[in-house]
Amino acid sequence: MKLLNNVTLVCGYTYSSLDNVYAIEGLQGTILVDTGTNEREYQTILDNLEYWGLPPVSHVIITHAHINHCFNAKRFQDQGAKLVCSAPVAEALEHGGNRLIDYHSLSLEYNIRTFQKCKADIVITDNGHYVIDGIDFDFRITNGHSAGGLVFFCESEGKRLMFTGDFMGIDSLNKHATLGWNGDEEYDADIYLQELKELSVEEPDAIFPGHYQQCLRDAWQLPLNAYLRALKRTHKDFNQ
Repeated sequence: MKLLNNVTLVCGYTYSSLDNVYAIEGLQGTILVDTGTNEREYQTILDNLEYWGLPPVSHVIITHAHINHCFNAKRFQDQGAKLVCSAPVAEALEHGGNRLIDYHSLSLEYNIRTFQKCKADIVITDNGHYVIDGIDFDFRITNGHSAGGLVFFCESEGKRLMFTGDFMGIDSLNKHATLGWNGDEEYDADIYLQELKELSVEEPDAIFPGHYQQCLRDAWQLPLNAYLRALKRTHKDFNQ
């Protein structure tokens, strides 16, 4: 489903999936954001790339190491795509283990035992700008929701786009932001709150989260809303 001229949703709720995968058109190829969970989602991605006439995948940006975002990474790498992620995520991709935790449900189809290990091609080690297939990405490394998560920005049609992975999401009716899952063994509430505060000053025109709803209008309100909702929850805990 086309979201913008050069941003296509190739996996997600529209296709009976929990996991959003985005295709960003670069100068020479397609840049995927995450890879889906299993064989079905992999095929959904391939079908949509073909349907929309998108060029071959040149890069895959992996927002974090949870298996429902990176399970198909090696499949795309074997087809020639370069994997882009932070150092902690690169370690998880190479060695596997509990950093790839599947927290959706028990499954014989996808889990850490069936994950195909792989080595990252481009490792984001610092916050800042990186040019990938002709597009300037502004990466922010986060460690609250999970170690080495990537939140990043880029420009399209004069708009500032924000891709959040599971760092933050959006209510189904776009009424407010939602907070990232807190079940990872590396989840750190204090770090997460600080990162939400740091990103609360951002005013993107559109937000593309790892699950559920996107926001293509008035998205500038959501980063601050996410921080305020987290702050309110913290104060409530203090008052109990």
